[in-house]
Amino acid sequence: MTRVKRDSHGLYVRNDGLCFRPELTRHSTIRAINTPNAAFSEGEAVRAHHLSGTVHAKVVALDGRSAVWSSHGEIWQKGVTSEACWTPIG
Repeated sequence: MTRVKRDSHGLYVRNDGLCFRPELTRHSTIRAINTPNAAFSEGEAVRAHHLSGTVHAKVVALDGRSAVWSSHGEIWQKGVTSEACWTPIG
């Protein structure tokens, strides 16, 4: 279990050494990724499951709301912060 965090780019979760965000990246393979009404709040406890072989993670709230978020980079390396993990389309 992890918690949804916020930085200057918005919400994110950490899982498997990666930083996942709701924004699509140029590597995203899923186009309609967010489930309607699946909004998450900063500090909310969620489960995040990295979808093997993809750049996505399924984020699931304790009440069952879910969404698929995209990886924005590796956050496990020493000195790398969530601020450096930002690769949106556009």
